[in-house]
Parts: sequence; structure tokens; C-alpha cells
Amino acid sequence: MKRVVAYTLLAVWIGLATVLQAFAVEGLDLGVWTPDLPLFLLVAALAQLHKSDAVRVAVVAGLARATFTVEPPFGVLAGTLAVGLVADGVRRVAELSRPMTRAVLVGGSAFFFGLWLVLVDAVRCGVAGELLGRAVSLVPTALASALLALVAWPLARALPGLRSMERRAF
Repeated sequence: MKRVVAYTLLAVWIGLATVLQAFAVEGLDLGVWTPDLPLFLLVAALAQLHKSDAVRVAVVAGLARATFTVEPPFGVLAGTLAVGLVADGVRRVAELSRPMTRAVLVGGSAFFFGLWLVLVDAVRCGVAGELLGRAVSLVPTALASALLALVAWPLARALPGLRSMERRAF
């Protein structure tokens, strides 16, 4: 029961982060300088989980993000799952408590997730001519996400519900 509550709270936090990100882009006029909050929370959650929970957490995060976004749901789910698997792989070989490791992981994840959504949108709408321009506009989002990972990491790890998902001991 404790795990179900933790997964539910993770979905709530990811959904809230998606809504806050959309508000920051439109309401606060941050535009391309808005960090990718849901991916940041996903990586923060994966950093403290047992390795067997990575896929479930990525799927929960992808479904929660797809619920509150205008992007194609399967594209969001596939991209979030890919980020979750990459973050889990990096976590197994590097310590995410190191600031530069987590900044590069979150920034790179934001860039490649955005690039994935640009490709999905190009295939869906048949607009392949402006891919380079849209890909270049993802760099500020990646930089803002990396900076967020440096500054707000302790806050993300202290969110209610994420503490109960920590790695299980033998």
C-alpha cells in the first residue's frame, strides 16, 4: 500500500510540474528558457530508487505528463520511458549525488526529450524543413534544466511521497 501511495504522489508531482512548466512558458513568458520540470523530477526520483522500480516509475511519469500536455501521448510516453532508462543506466555507473553528473544528465535528457518531441511532431504534421531551427531552440531549455538540477536537487528529493520510494535494503 505504501508503494501505491508513493506512485500516486509521484504522478501528482509530475502532473503538477507539467502544468507549472506550461504556465511558465505562456504565463510568465519564459519561453525557451523554461526548464523541463517533469524530467527533472523523474531523474530526481530515479536517483533514489531500487533498480527494479525504474521502468514502473518512468511509465507512471510518462502517463502523468501525457495527461497534462498537448503533445502526442505515445510520443510523450516513449520519450519519458527512454529518459527513465537512460537515467537508470547512468545511475548504475555514476553517482547522481555529484552536481555535474546530475546537471549533465538532466540537461541532456531535456534536450533529447525535446528533440524527440520535435521529431514526433515533424512526422505527425509532415513538416521536416524547420527541424534544425527547432532543435537549436532546445538548447536554452537544456541549459535551464541543468541549472535547475544544480540548484533545486535537494528540494526535489524532499518532496512528499518520493522519500518512501527510496532504495530498499537487503
